[in-house]
Amino acid sequence: MSLDWEKVESIVDRAISLPIEEREAFIKKECETSAELLNEVRSMLESIQHSEGWMDEPDLLKEQFLTDIKNEKNDFLDESAVGSVVDKYKLIDIIGRGGMGTVYLAERHDDSYKNRVAIKILRRGLDSEDMLSRFRIEQQILAQLNHPNITHILDAGVTENGRPYYVMEYVEGSPITQYCKDHNLSTNERMELFLQICNALTFAHQKLVIHRDLKPANILVTKNGIVKLLDFGIAKILSDDFMGEKSPDITKKHEPIFTITYASPEQIAGKRIGTASDIYTLSIVLFQLLTGDHPYAASGIEPHEIRTELENTAIKSPRSVVRKSEKPEVPIQQLRDEIDDIVLKGLHYEPELRYSSIEEFSRDIQNYLSNRPVSAKKPSKSYRFKKFVQRNRNLVVLGTAASILLIFSFTATLWQANQTRIEAERALAASERVVAVKDFLISMITAGNPWANPEQPLTARDLIDQGAFAAENELNDKPDLAAELFGVIGASYQGMREDALAEEYLTKAMELINQGVDLDPLVEADIKAKYSGSMLRAGRPDEAESVSNRALESIQNLEGRDITLMESELLYMLANAFSLKGNTPKAIETVRQSAELTCNRPEQYTLQCIDYLTALKNLEEWGGNYEAGLEAAERAYDLAREYESSLSNQMKLAVVGTYGNALSYNAQANEAIPLLEQNAELAKNQHGDQSYRYARALYDLSTAYEFSGRTVDALLVAEQVLEIQAVNQMGNPMNSYWLYRAFRMAIDLQQPEYAQKIYDQFFHTLPNQMTTHYVDGFQLENLRLNILQNSDSQSLREEVFRLYDSFKEKKSAHTATAALVAAEQAIQNGNSEAAEQYVSEYESAEISTSKSDVRPAQSLLIKSTISLQREELDQAKVNSQEAIRLLRDIGHEESPYIAQANQLLGEINCRSGDNASARDHLNSSKSYWERVTGIGSGFTTPSGSTENCNM
Repeated sequence: MSLDWEKVESIVDRAISLPIEEREAFIKKECETSAELLNEVRSMLESIQHSEGWMDEPDLLKEQFLTDIKNEKNDFLDESAVGSVVDKYKLIDIIGRGGMGTVYLAERHDDSYKNRVAIKILRRGLDSEDMLSRFRIEQQILAQLNHPNITHILDAGVTENGRPYYVMEYVEGSPITQYCKDHNLSTNERMELFLQICNALTFAHQKLVIHRDLKPANILVTKNGIVKLLDFGIAKILSDDFMGEKSPDITKKHEPIFTITYASPEQIAGKRIGTASDIYTLSIVLFQLLTGDHPYAASGIEPHEIRTELENTAIKSPRSVVRKSEKPEVPIQQLRDEIDDIVLKGLHYEPELRYSSIEEFSRDIQNYLSNRPVSAKKPSKSYRFKKFVQRNRNLVVLGTAASILLIFSFTATLWQANQTRIEAERALAASERVVAVKDFLISMITAGNPWANPEQPLTARDLIDQGAFAAENELNDKPDLAAELFGVIGASYQGMREDALAEEYLTKAMELINQGVDLDPLVEADIKAKYSGSMLRAGRPDEAESVSNRALESIQNLEGRDITLMESELLYMLANAFSLKGNTPKAIETVRQSAELTCNRPEQYTLQCIDYLTALKNLEEWGGNYEAGLEAAERAYDLAREYESSLSNQMKLAVVGTYGNALSYNAQANEAIPLLEQNAELAKNQHGDQSYRYARALYDLSTAYEFSGRTVDALLVAEQVLEIQAVNQMGNPMNSYWLYRAFRMAIDLQQPEYAQKIYDQFFHTLPNQMTTHYVDGFQLENLRLNILQNSDSQSLREEVFRLYDSFKEKKSAHTATAALVAAEQAIQNGNSEAAEQYVSEYESAEISTSKSDVRPAQSLLIKSTISLQREELDQAKVNSQEAIRLLRDIGHEESPYIAQANQLLGEINCRSGDNASARDHLNSSKSYWERVTGIGSGFTTPSGSTENCNM
């Protein structure tokens, strides 16, 4: 006897609406006449309750499960599909079920290869337009997340009955928690494994994708110990657009679908989520790796009660859980107190109190593993010193008595150095007091360092940490000296780009100043200048401006004192504040004052004068005045040559690079190239081929190559820069610009595969936070890349037009470039009127262009193509020839733009009947692309670049 499915559905409907404790009695009463009916109702209720998203969409899931059970046909539903063939893949077994689909183990059914793969097929009942859009997004996400720790997508399609599917690599491995248990991994080994997840997730976040369903089942480890992150089926895209397809609004109807016991509080509450949600769920996984338990009472609790559990329960620390466990996952001795701080920071109920990024989370784990201070632990007077000792156990003298003697010896040396400082201070002018304090700090560190091993010298960071410890512990009754030393220590951390520590110690110094400590006015002003710098790095320009102004006022009326250095530095801080607030003219005016103060006495203030001239050059260029930028750079270059003996090698390299860069922007790249080639060689010899200095010198050379039209050379050198940065400077803000340029040049050269390779290889080196400028730039270039790969795609062309409109609305710096790209796509649509309008939009845009800018020539080539479409051959030829003239004027002997112009002239002459000229131009274009292909490994000849005139 078949079941009455309408009755099943009716009972389930009413049961879902009842409190948990009343359901069993209700369904027993309703099903008392049929054990089969009771079993089916219970089964469906249990499936709904324990499925992803049941709490917010019980009706949707009830309909889904009912449809699955009632359908008796071979319609790719679970076991019934095993043995079937989807396209060229034979389904072998079921390896997973989720809220969106079933995952099958499969293999190729043809003779191509027999490798096993995983196929995910969308479930019946979830094939609404929204869900189909979500599934397509998952395909696009996986296709772009090319990372060794993320499963790769291999194929995609639609089954015969309209069910979307995609094929991905089959990962033969265990959930990460099981792998750790099976291999009895230590705490450190588990955390090393965990770092692989962090790397994968950092990459995804940089792609503007959050996972939203992190759990051990979605994190597999292969037998070789490689972590693979699976299932981006409910991933969220943080940008408004992803890969050329407008993301559907899937957050209103069917959200949230997630695993309830691994969901973040904001997911459960239905609030807006971001990367902080992944940090929370990843912290749950880390908690389980270390304790074998869940951070809150997830076992046995009804899903609808989890929200209350999270709101009202304080999460226990991992160490307390391990300490009470009869069979601990790892020995308690392997868990230091920082573990608790790291995990609990990631599990904060409030998103803003968690780590700001997976990268920061990962860095704290790396610091823990290398015995360095972790940011999650509140700084204390002894904590950093303890970490120093842990890092250098082999250098520490053992024994209690010896330790006590060392402490007293250190203290005595400290005060002896202090007395030396006091004596020196009496002999020095008041304006030189800061130098005396710095000398004191240096002598204190070197004299009071009884642990240093001559064969293993301590790093500068170790010495500053040690000095900070001494200053905090030994100067409580000397607030004036403490304030000075806190200022020096903060400035030292600032120089090492340890912004958090710099701000901490500079804030301590400012607090003492605000309490009224007696400091020399110039010393106090110096601390305020450094504090202003810290505020600028923290993105607080208003506070930096206020503090700098007050400091300037305090030193203006000092009689008999040379305030040049201090006044110029404070003006420089003000200039940076104005720049951050978007007031470039005011910033230029102020930094020019700094430069004039020091450059009027160059023999005394050479270094400062060059620094401020360099800053002036950058601001002038940012304001669009490239000639003024070159004037400032040339002045710095001449000054450096005159006072060469007083400059460090680093300063010399920087000055030459700045000057060469300014020449490049002013269409003098061919003059800059020999200078910059020599500069790069010097940087390599002096600092090594993996140093930042060498990378910076190469970047300046790459710019010169690009502006002279040597785009291939520029790209290959830029790739060298990125390779160095990937080893030594991950997260450097400059990486945003360097990768953006390399990516764009590869696309300008019409090398989509090469561009994708560069993008995938180096995207993880970018800083966690990028400005809108670079986000917009990468978005536009990704779209250009997709068009190269799918030249016939109408939807991508439409996306270009939408992107241009959005750029124009928010006044993006990339609006003008987007207008030219839109014009090119309008031409492909055969809409010359629209193309003409976009070119007009470009020409009317208020943009600052350097003399080396190729966009004016590009706009002429677009106009030429428009005239060609209209059979206005004379005008088309004039525009192409004018484009070549412009390119020659800025130093291009050959470039992809000249090759494009020759291609156009070839076609124009073909149509005009001048076959000889046509062939000359076409052969010239062909020769260029052949040289490109020969220079760059992996380069291919662009389509359409080798035609001959056959008229």
